[in-house]
Amino acid sequence: MFEVSRQFKCLKGQLVYSRRDRGFDFFPDGDFDQGVLGSQEGTTSLAGSAIQIEVSVGDGRILYPWGYCPQVSWETSTVRLPQAQAGAVLDKSLIGELVPGVSIRLVPDLARVKYDPTAGVVWIASGVATRDVVTIADGVCIGLADGAVSDLWLVPEFRD
Repeated sequence: MFEVSRQFKCLKGQLVYSRRDRGFDFFPDGDFDQGVLGSQEGTTSLAGSAIQIEVSVGDGRILYPWGYCPQVSWETSTVRLPQAQAGAVLDKSLIGELVPGVSIRLVPDLARVKYDPTAGVVWIASGVATRDVVTIADGVCIGLADGAVSDLWLVPEFRD
């Protein structure tokens, strides 16, 4: 069960969407320290239909989204960033269950992708009503509903 934590600050860095690669990537700032993130044990990902979400094996903390997500499949729509609190999202029950490099399925699935070209916001949704929204990294807000990841709002830098 994912929960909001004030133990960690938002991850600093840059979320990028590469049109050439048709995917997202996150580039942490230069002072990025795996040990600070509790990731000395490595990372794995939560796998959704539209995106991967990197997770620290050591503490179950969601780090950032990444992966193949072709823009041609996005629905153009008005999308606004919701009010969000800064912090982290983690699932302590995953500690000891996660294996570095072995993805687990994201439930509910994040499959619907909407994009607002005017605002530059990408919304990846499960269809489940979100209750809490947390800014976990620069350009990344995550929605939670009943302890599950329900939405992502992304504000990437678009690159060719």
